[in-house]
Amino acid sequence: MNNKVIILCCVLISCASPVKTTIVNKEIKLNKQHISELVFYEPSDSIKYEYLVIAEIEIDNKAIWGNLLFDNKMRKYILDSINEIGADALIYNEEKSNKYFSYFHAIKYSESDLYQPEFIYD
Repeated sequence: MNNKVIILCCVLISCASPVKTTIVNKEIKLNKQHISELVFYEPSDSIKYEYLVIAEIEIDNKAIWGNLLFDNKMRKYILDSINEIGADALIYNEEKSNKYFSYFHAIKYSESDLYQPEFIYD
């Protein structure tokens, strides 16, 4: 009996997503969308377009294999998360991030900007 409980706990823990999304701007109508590339901004003043922060993304650093920019599995988790809420890009939150978790602001570009972003690294 104890072995079954331990196995069940291990399965449940391994299925837990390493990405947690918290909606912070409930006034915005969130709709699912599909973007195929992750866009990271750092710092936020590198963004040249109007945007609103719609959510906060928390990533468990233990789940990242090496560098986040090259961890395709983690990037897929994040991309699925931001597509679920309709975000366009992420801004790294250096102030809140620590050795255990990385934090990002999920942003939505304003309707007036018809900008199709590319990867930007500063």
